[in-house]
Amino acid sequence: MAEITYLDLIKPIGKMYQSRCQIELFFKHIKQHFTIKTYYSQSEQCVENQVILAMIVYSLTLLMKLELRLKSSLFTILRQIRALQYEPFAYFKESFAPG
Repeated sequence: MAEITYLDLIKPIGKMYQSRCQIELFFKHIKQHFTIKTYYSQSEQCVENQVILAMIVYSLTLLMKLELRLKSSLFTILRQIRALQYEPFAYFKESFAPG
């Protein structure tokens, strides 16, 4: 019979704890960087959809920052986009023009 050592018992617990820390860091990042002010419903599906949409917005903003080589923070870029959302597209292009 194979002996079960103390290390054999501890390793899975360590891996679970490490995974738990990664999950907590992920949700901390979400709370800090995704702008979900209010949830429009209490259903699980609605909350899930809002989180997915926030992830899409964050990803597209990051892509825009990288493609246009913008120096502003993602928060500032999102603020500019919100300020220009009802303006003509020409203002948007002018605001994010390179250089």
